[in-house]
Amino acid sequence: MLYYITNIINAIGLALSVWLGFYLVTHSPRSKIAWLTSLTLWSVAGLYLNILLALNPPPIPENAPSWIFLFFPFWPHEALISGWPEWLQGWLVIPAIAFWHHVTIVMRPGRMTNWRLARVLLGYAVSLAAIYVMVNTPLMFSSVSGDPLFLTTLKPGQLYPVFLLVLLAFVCMSLINLIRTARSASNQLLRKQLAILSSATLIAGLVVPISFISFSLQIAFPRVTQSILLACAVALIGYGVARYSALVEGRSIRRDFVYHASLIGGILGLYLLITWFSIKLFRIPNVAFIFVLTMVIITHSLVDVARHSLDVFFFRHDLIGLRANLRSLTRLVGEKSNLNESLALILNSLCTAVNATYGIILIMDADEVLPAATYRWKHTLWPISQVEMSADDILPLAPGHFPPPLSEAAVLVPLYAENVQLGALILGKPTNYPAYSQRDLDLMQSTSDQLAAVVQQRRLDKEFHQQVAQLVQNYPRAPLTQPQAISVEVLEKALRNLHDYGCLGAYPLAELKLVGALLPPEGVTHIERGKAVHTLILQVLNKLRPGTNEPGNPPPREWYPYLILHDAYLIGLSNSEIMARLYISEGTFNRTRRAAISSMARALNEMETALS
Repeated sequence: MLYYITNIINAIGLALSVWLGFYLVTHSPRSKIAWLTSLTLWSVAGLYLNILLALNPPPIPENAPSWIFLFFPFWPHEALISGWPEWLQGWLVIPAIAFWHHVTIVMRPGRMTNWRLARVLLGYAVSLAAIYVMVNTPLMFSSVSGDPLFLTTLKPGQLYPVFLLVLLAFVCMSLINLIRTARSASNQLLRKQLAILSSATLIAGLVVPISFISFSLQIAFPRVTQSILLACAVALIGYGVARYSALVEGRSIRRDFVYHASLIGGILGLYLLITWFSIKLFRIPNVAFIFVLTMVIITHSLVDVARHSLDVFFFRHDLIGLRANLRSLTRLVGEKSNLNESLALILNSLCTAVNATYGIILIMDADEVLPAATYRWKHTLWPISQVEMSADDILPLAPGHFPPPLSEAAVLVPLYAENVQLGALILGKPTNYPAYSQRDLDLMQSTSDQLAAVVQQRRLDKEFHQQVAQLVQNYPRAPLTQPQAISVEVLEKALRNLHDYGCLGAYPLAELKLVGALLPPEGVTHIERGKAVHTLILQVLNKLRPGTNEPGNPPPREWYPYLILHDAYLIGLSNSEIMARLYISEGTFNRTRRAAISSMARALNEMETALS
């Protein structure tokens, strides 16, 4: 039972270490913290490889060629010919603490001082020295005997206690760095992520005293205890750094983390099932599990990166630009309130790729057809009906199909999403050929699918913010001809000074009859007026609250307007903290905040009119 448990825990730890490392570098490729953390995780993966190979050693080959050792650079050459004891002495795990100590130094605010650089270099120097001693001398481990399931398998050499002491010192320094960084963090969410990383460092550091006690007192601790502690630390470090990087870069990982884990986990499960059948039916060695697990995670984590890198070899320069712009546009969905510039960029790339004389993207909005982006188009369109733009598929156009100035249009590509046409893409005839080729038409079709997805998302965002504007409908609507007494700008200024009664008492809000109704009959000063304004604003803000029960995490979209204003102005949280709590982008945050303040201003004016 201990053998199976140790195998399962170490396989999980190996999968987590490898996957989280690639997740970080593929999502934050320009981040030094992401790369150093990935090196830390991959280094820890070496320990899991050591244990799994020791428990499931590959068959000893006969007359192994010398080049075979190039594939096993982290183990002694004797590993392939002497069985499990040598597999347990792989040195890949040694640099992990140096990499992680470097991460905690980089996280510290301020520049890299000479003192910080000296500590980083010292960490790497100690790691290189430990690797040299372990590979070339018996001073780290003098012999190997017993059962690989227990920590007492390796007999420590003379320098092993010194190595443990230095390792513990670097763990403590890393922990101190994280605590100091958390104290100087700008907001609560960053402090929370740094607290997670501190906990992970502390959990990983427990491996040192456990190893020391086991070796010094000859207590046969199961090796799986060490693996469990490191697996917990790996999971916390991977998730914590992913969240930390997202917060620092002003974005949120939303559900992408769970989505990516589910995708890799599903694929890995399928491959491992096939490997298990192969082992049972064809007597393949158990070591196949280790290599399949590692290679599946590596290859599938790098699929997108490889596909983007290979564009340069398989596509023309203009198509490479189009594909890059499409990927950029996909990332912008839901991030910006106005995507016309991005749509124009895609249209420009498409028209260049197919050599179109001009191009127009038309969007169906209510009963109108509006141009969203143009390419080499300087004319004014006549009022186009949606019937004229309707089509089931790409429609080649004969000359004169549309009246001037669209009389030379050559093709109409409808933009469909969920069987609903949202617009159309119209291209003029190609510059060098009488008609578009089938390759060009296929490119138009694939591009139209991306454009339709973006247009649909923009429509959904617009409908959502229209619903926000309708949240406050408890009072009769003021006549449209009556000017508003309170503008959005005045209300926003009051919200920014919500806790300053003196300022509130001097704002135009203090002159409202609603405020007068809240004042005492006598002895009124500007302070009392400020307090009444404060009370009135809270009353109106509470009208945006969708219900009495607290929302879940993440909260539903209908709670966004209330929570954004409540957390920003009443509690005083930073914008990044609110965005991270709601899992929304900066663009969505700003749009929702503006719409919510506009709704409050409108409600105030309606209430004032009703009182009059």
